[in-house]
Parts: sequence; structure tokens; C-alpha cells
Amino acid sequence: MDKGKRSEPAELVAVLVFGLLLRLFAGRASLVESGVLLPGYDEYYHMRRILYSVANFPHTLWFDSYLNYPQGLEITWPPLFDQLTAAFCFLLGQRSPGGVEMAASLFPILIGVAAIAVVYFLVRELFDHKTALLAAFMTALAPYYLLYTMFAALDHHCLEVLFSLVILLFTVLAINRPEKRYLFALLAGLSMAALAYTWQGADVYLGIFVIYAAISITLDLKNAKSPRPLGEVMLAAFALALILVLPFGRTPWLNASLLGISAMTAAVAIMLAA
Repeated sequence: MDKGKRSEPAELVAVLVFGLLLRLFAGRASLVESGVLLPGYDEYYHMRRILYSVANFPHTLWFDSYLNYPQGLEITWPPLFDQLTAAFCFLLGQRSPGGVEMAASLFPILIGVAAIAVVYFLVRELFDHKTALLAAFMTALAPYYLLYTMFAALDHHCLEVLFSLVILLFTVLAINRPEKRYLFALLAGLSMAALAYTWQGADVYLGIFVIYAAISITLDLKNAKSPRPLGEVMLAAFALALILVLPFGRTPWLNASLLGISAMTAAVAIMLAA
């Protein structure tokens, strides 16, 4: 038994390494003699914003004279993916355009590997090590997510999926481990806010948690069980997310998320009060 337990980290590391190598292999066509050839249109604009952020860190590009020429265009895309990628380039000591392009192209791979690890810990919390290992392996192989986390796949979608999984992980931990309920609930709320700072459509993902809360609370009331544990977890998470998006809530790139999170916080509060 002890020997089996000691092998669990090694098995997880093996799956993570497999996922990393697979993402490097899938993006091999982006490595050319002149540097990095990005695979799509969105990737080029993210790279432009990353290069600007590296040159002006921690500031990012909010108005681009290259778009909607000659008037220019106010940028309404949340900045977190580009900012984190720029910070990663700084961490690797890259400042030149070529160095930034190469370093930034590695960042989606790390996000993909992190997502594989999150799936493992999520499924292990609900089932066991073997099931979690299989789930992690299937995540490493998942074709569509592989497309968004391979080398040079510089699009924010890889990060929004990671944050969605992290929210789910912390929500499950908050429910399963009552002694640390509020800690995990607050970490879930932090991840919710991070998702809003990554994608304007964050409400689509967050709404799933409200629907789940409504169904679960309804079933608890029907079975004469207290709905407070789940309700308190959801309320704490959404309330913290709301606080964290307030500073930029009036901006065009975060206003929709602010309205959505406000409505969801109110909905959970009403369900808990009822």
C-alpha cells in the first residue's frame, strides 16, 4: 500500500510530462528559421499586445491606432492573459522581440499542463487516484484543448478553461472539506474574478454554478436537508468576485462581467435567504 502511494506523484508527473511533450510536438510547425510563425489571426494580435506589455510593463494596450484605421479603436478585451504572458517573458529575462515571441509561445503549454494537474486533483477528490490519472491522461489528449494549448497557441481561451476548472476544484474542496470551507470558497471567488479579467464571456461559465446551486438547494429543501453549506460557499465566492471586479467595473471590457456577477450574487443571496 505504501509503495503504491509513493508511486502516485511519479505517475502524475509522467502524465504531465506527456502532456507537455505532446503540446510541443503539436506546435512544431510554428518553429521556423526566422523565429515563430503563429498559427492564427487572434494569436498575432495577442502577440502584439504582449510585446507592448513587455515594453511598457505593467501597462497594456488600451487604444490601438492600427485597428479601424485611421480612427483607431479602443480595446475592449480583458488583459489578464496578455499580462500574465508578458510577466512570464520577464521571468525568463526576455525583452527583445524575438525572445518575447519564443518565450510567449511556451506559455500556453504551461497553462495546458496546469489544467491537466487541476483535472487530476479534482477527480481524485471525488473518486480515487486511478480514476484521476485516467482523467488527467484524457485531458492531455483532448484534441480541442490541445489545439489551444500547443506551442504558439497564443489565445486567451486556454486560460479561461484553466480558471473554470480551478473554480470547480475549489468549489468541490469547499463542499467536501467543511473545516476549510471558507478558505476554498474565497479561492473559488478569486478564480472567478480572474476568469472575468480573462474573457468578456465569463458569465457563461459562472452561470453554470448558479444553476447548480439552484438545483442543489432545491433538492436539499425537498429532502429536508440544510442548504446552507453550499449556499454559503457560493455566496462567499461570488461576493469576493464581485469585490475584485469593482475597481474596473465601469470599463467596457469588464462591465458585462460586473453586471453578471452582481446578478448572480444577488440570486444566490435570495436562494440562501429563502
